[in-house]
Amino acid sequence: MEQKTPPLDRLIEGFAARGDHPALLQLTSGQATQLSYAQLAGEVLALAGQLQSRGLEPGDRVLIFADSGISWIRAALAVIRQRGTIVPVDVQSGLETLAHIIQTARPALALSDSDHADQLERAGWSGPLLHLDQLDDGGGRPGPWGGGGGGGGGA
Repeated sequence: MEQKTPPLDRLIEGFAARGDHPALLQLTSGQATQLSYAQLAGEVLALAGQLQSRGLEPGDRVLIFADSGISWIRAALAVIRQRGTIVPVDVQSGLETLAHIIQTARPALALSDSDHADQLERAGWSGPLLHLDQLDDGGGRPGPWGGGGGGGGGA
């Protein structure tokens, strides 16, 4: 029986085919950051590979605790690409709420930006934590995961 390509994989392949056409635009403090479809596809696949290398299994829950924006979208797509389950948490949540979500959802991994990672730790997170604004792009180079380079700030 022929194995079908999962829909998100086809979507990401479609992103790459759109090349340099703008995919995402983020405005933060008067600064515009744009990401092309090809860049988005490459960065989603790079982050998905990093999640896989850290042992993320299909069905594992991944807490995403970062500002809304390009890096959040990229993180969500990468988790879904690896067949993980997103546990989205608003960065405005209080520590008690965050602690309850951590205890209840029991995520295997957390993704955050440097601006909010300390809140996770104060709420009791002790598992693996990837800083979205400090990951590399898959080629050993720092990726544009944060603020001025492609995401991370508020949307």
